[in-house]
Amino acid sequence: MSTTLLTSCRLPANAPGQLLLQTKSFTDNISSNKQIYSWIKPVLVLLLLFIFKDSLTAQPGIQWDRTIESDLKPGSNSNIFGTMQQTSDGGYILGGTTPGLNSRRNLYIVKLRPDGSKEWDKILATTPDNSHDDYYTTVLQTPDEGYLVGGYTAGTGTDKSQESNGGTDYWIIKLAANGTKQWDKTIGGTGYERLLSINTTADGGYQLSGQSPFYSSTPDLEIVNITSEGNVKSKLALDKYTNIDVSILKQTNDGGYIVGGNTILPEYDYRIIKLTALGKTEWDKTYGGSSTDSFKSVIQTSDGGYLLAGSSLSGKSRDKSEDSRGSYDYWIIKVDKNGTKQWDKTLGGSDSDGVSSIVQLADGSYLVGGGSYSPKSIDKTEDYKVEGGTEYGSDFWIIKLSPDGKAVWDRTIGATFNESLKYVQQTSDKGFVLGGQSDSPAGFDKTETGYSRYDRYSYWIVKLDAEQSQKVLTASTPSLLFTYKSGSMIPAQEITLSAGTSKQNLTFFKPEDSDWLKLPQATTTGPLSFSIDATGLAEGTYSTLVTITAPGYTRVQIPVKLLIVSEEAANTYLRINAGGDAYAASNGKQFKEDLYYAGTDRTSSVATGDIFNTMDDALYRTGRCSPSFSYNIPVANGKVNVVLHFAEIWFKEAGKRKFHVNIEGSRKLTDYDIYARAGGTMRAVKQTIPVTVTDGMLNIDFLTGSADQPRVSAIEVQVNSVSLKPIEDSYVRSGSYQYNNFGKETNLDVKNVDGSPDAKRMSYLRFTLASVGQVGSAKLRLYGYNYENAREVFLHAYGTEEGYDVPMWVESLLRYAFAPAASTPLLSSVGVTNVAKYYELDVTGYVKAKQQAGDLLINFLLRDDNARNSRLTFNSRENPVNPPQLVIQTVEQASAAARTGQQEITANLEKEPGQSTVFPNPATQHFNVELSGKHSENIDLNLVNQNGQSYKIQLPEKARAGQKVEVDISKHVLSTGVYMLMIKSEAVTEVIKMLITE
Repeated sequence: MSTTLLTSCRLPANAPGQLLLQTKSFTDNISSNKQIYSWIKPVLVLLLLFIFKDSLTAQPGIQWDRTIESDLKPGSNSNIFGTMQQTSDGGYILGGTTPGLNSRRNLYIVKLRPDGSKEWDKILATTPDNSHDDYYTTVLQTPDEGYLVGGYTAGTGTDKSQESNGGTDYWIIKLAANGTKQWDKTIGGTGYERLLSINTTADGGYQLSGQSPFYSSTPDLEIVNITSEGNVKSKLALDKYTNIDVSILKQTNDGGYIVGGNTILPEYDYRIIKLTALGKTEWDKTYGGSSTDSFKSVIQTSDGGYLLAGSSLSGKSRDKSEDSRGSYDYWIIKVDKNGTKQWDKTLGGSDSDGVSSIVQLADGSYLVGGGSYSPKSIDKTEDYKVEGGTEYGSDFWIIKLSPDGKAVWDRTIGATFNESLKYVQQTSDKGFVLGGQSDSPAGFDKTETGYSRYDRYSYWIVKLDAEQSQKVLTASTPSLLFTYKSGSMIPAQEITLSAGTSKQNLTFFKPEDSDWLKLPQATTTGPLSFSIDATGLAEGTYSTLVTITAPGYTRVQIPVKLLIVSEEAANTYLRINAGGDAYAASNGKQFKEDLYYAGTDRTSSVATGDIFNTMDDALYRTGRCSPSFSYNIPVANGKVNVVLHFAEIWFKEAGKRKFHVNIEGSRKLTDYDIYARAGGTMRAVKQTIPVTVTDGMLNIDFLTGSADQPRVSAIEVQVNSVSLKPIEDSYVRSGSYQYNNFGKETNLDVKNVDGSPDAKRMSYLRFTLASVGQVGSAKLRLYGYNYENAREVFLHAYGTEEGYDVPMWVESLLRYAFAPAASTPLLSSVGVTNVAKYYELDVTGYVKAKQQAGDLLINFLLRDDNARNSRLTFNSRENPVNPPQLVIQTVEQASAAARTGQQEITANLEKEPGQSTVFPNPATQHFNVELSGKHSENIDLNLVNQNGQSYKIQLPEKARAGQKVEVDISKHVLSTGVYMLMIKSEAVTEVIKMLITE
């Protein structure tokens, strides 16, 4: 079929499944071109989907993964994976080696159920001997549903029933379906035999392929046929060859054999030898380029030919038709039944990539698997998984090739450190299973932690679903973000998980270091509630990845972030219940217990009664009341609103209580009359006073006026203008620096020049709005200058997003190769000259939109869009002077709705009879407390300093009302000064002022 299109269309080779449409422009008129696109694009998409439909196959998703290791702990060795096979029940049989006694290696066989859970495992060992390891070759299911394990060893005893014949011998073990050993055989001569493969035979027996000696470049190759009971029936010696390091010997469909390996001299090339059923040479071929080519595997294909796979350092030369991609690359060769090359394919990224396994699929295509150190580059469409600066390890890398060798899709699967893929297989459900080993903890694609020490490996099995599978778990929300501020509650968050129209049982996985995240109690699809326990966590950002699986479905992963705001930052929006305990208001506001007060310690309260103009009666029934007292509250510098809450609960007429209020040393209220302002007794009233704080401490003084004593019920501090510092920032640099990290530098650089990738620099900053009220305006301020010349160069600011496909960047890991792209149009720009000063960018719209969407993490990208070839440099957050700032002006919160009416009782804690007493006072490291009889059980003692820091007092035994207890505070590091001793039980709370001396 011939189709002529009005466009020039191409399908990028490095991005299967993505179409790039290019319309030839016959005019420079932009609007004309847009009109052409408006009608031609839909037609082109349909045509291209038809023409290239085979290239649009979706990558398979992960159904589950399992980390498996023996109960024996590693010494200097690891669990080394060998091979696997899907079994008749849909499960899997795995084989390899595990660390044995005296650090020697033993065979390790594992049976998995179809969902990847372990059914049984078996260690097969010879008697511990420091001179002998047990080597694994293969495991396969037998016709009776049992298993045959093959390897070689010089050992004897334990599970090996026969003596060694001298050197290493084949060791064949028959297991029952449940893993119980049925028999074992030792087969070999006096030399060193190496078992290469096992096949079943038509008569129910087995064919063993091997070589002797296994360390020689001129080995003797042999075929040994054994019965179903392991007895030798016949042996066949094959032709002898020189200059070959044999790694594969297996039977072909015509009854002959294929030998694969590497030449040794003059350099490494692939060498493939086809033999007849009698062991005679049919053909002998060598394939190579100008450098090292390391052979790994060969399979017979459905057309009678062969597919060869390995790794190559060679460029385009000799048998290699394509250039090298980076270091080692995958090199795949297709030959016909006579060994004549039909095509070859080089695949790789910018670093080293090595093939380990190949398989032909049911549709005639091929799956090639191996390990890769490469980032997203050249033929590799996905980045490696990395954590920890510029250090990175290998990942599984699988590629589907069409029958003629074209890349259809590729997938990178891995975790933090090193993953080594050994085996790939198509499964009965048209999916795929990958087998290998990993030394990574849980994270990225890996849900379970094994030994998780560098160079200490566990088996790692990954099950993929079929291409274009319809059985996919879908989450209503791609990610979760929790924010915790001191004194606040963290509400649970809910997502809905669906599996089409069916109900599925779920399994949840999360890394072991994320105890702060509480998983849902529900175990089936539908609404799922996630919650947070932030107890004991320090300020900072915490991230984890929740993996949810269901049998037969592509799993879903939910990134979860927890942002913990420090006590100091949280105080930029602080509420205090004066004279009372912590209180949760009806509108969700959280008031702390009475803190930061000084002066005469006296409170007043009323037990009952309706307070009008508020829904929060209890907040106004208590208050701090004495002739003179102060509050010294640490807050961020800037403009703040002080909201004072009052209610007159005692006097029944105006003029009975009048007092003064000074804030920051300035008189703000004079002879303030609560009754007159509120319009009566038992009525709530608020007074909002804007002030500016310059020294980090807000000072509020309540002073006696012309009548009685001052009284206040609650205090709110709302910061209207706050200067936020970044919580993360870094610059990145392209070219040869694209993998370098600059996260700890004291500068942020921006530069762009066409044709010089080493010179290009961009900067990233992240701020949190967790401690900020409603944003009115936002300006990004950067201190710096044009480092290279005096001309004005414009700095451009963009927003960047994080989500399901874009993980959160971290300044210690950020590099140009993985840096997120801009996700917004241009936010703002400013011209930067050689004058060092703060340059300001208005980012109000973006910050307000993020806050309104509930996203409290704000990310900025800074770059030069005009390629002016001038380096702009700014101070980073690591710089001790003039760090970056996000200056927020907040909007005043609307007042709460109103109600009315109540009365009052005054309590003087210093003189009230029946209260607890402390002696001696002043005290040093010990003092006594005689507890009041008003208390109930579960009495707690806390010392609070004038900065509001609390120290919990450990009592020698459970304290009771009316009891005298001795208190030891020698374990606390306390400065001398005034403290408040808070004595709290379910019945009553008392506060006693104390003086701690040396």
